[in-house]
Amino acid sequence: MNLQQRFFRFAWSRYAIAIVLEALAAALRVWPLQALGSTLVWLTFYPAVMVVAIYGGLSAGLLATALACLTAVFLWPLLVVHPFIDQPADWLGVAVFVCTGTRISGVAEAMRRAQARAIKAQEQAKAANRAKSVCLP
Repeated sequence: MNLQQRFFRFAWSRYAIAIVLEALAAALRVWPLQALGSTLVWLTFYPAVMVVAIYGGLSAGLLATALACLTAVFLWPLLVVHPFIDQPADWLGVAVFVCTGTRISGVAEAMRRAQARAIKAQEQAKAANRAKSVCLP
């Protein structure tokens, strides 16, 4: 399997994880949190976006953020008695969630890139150490 095929397989798994975790977050938001009387709309979506962004990077985190917003705006009226986005102030919550979800995704992507650079630097240091051991008696 070449590098391009592995990349696409990994990309699809990132997006599948985003969809599954957002569906789980929505299910947890509807039940049991609504049954308990929780009115915090984004309570389960923030952790889901964070996990997806850490696992899948920027694009997967942005997908999770968009899915959470679409769920809260369009799917809630079909699932619950009282929609979560029903007042003008609730739209400010949507905007804050989008900004925060985007920022979480960006930070997670920066962490992933820094980790990749650290692993590459560590491999280069080990290779240099092996070369030094070969050259010096």
